Amino acid sequence: MDCEDTITYLDLLKQDRIVLVDKNTQRLISEGFTFDNEVFSLSQSAQLNWLCIKVLSMGITWPLEITTKNDTDYLLEESDLDSFIYSAQIVIQGHIQTGRDIKQQILAAVDETELNSIEDNR
Repeated sequence: MDCEDTITYLDLLKQDRIVLVDKNTQRLISEGFTFDNEVFSLSQSAQLNWLCIKVLSMGITWPLEITTKNDTDYLLEESDLDSFIYSAQIVIQGHIQTGRDIKQQILAAVDETELNSIEDNR
């Protein structure tokens, strides 16, 4: 094994930090998204449901009754569907992108001091 194949202590610390960033990203996504002053789920099941609603929108009777994260009923109007989906997508992509940016900083850290200065305070 040559020097390039050796995993350093710093590499292990970076891997641990990246796992924490990924967990935080998932936690943030699990908090859902806000649309029309209501909070909706972004679980994987919910994301699939929102996608199916978009794909099958022509065959749906509108308004469509959906459930908020607080288990209250909400009537989604067809005219609001695109902005509803867009709102969810923006939240997901925002959390993923900020997580990606933090992970790039982690990977670029040259020592433990620099690594420890990187915070995921999202």
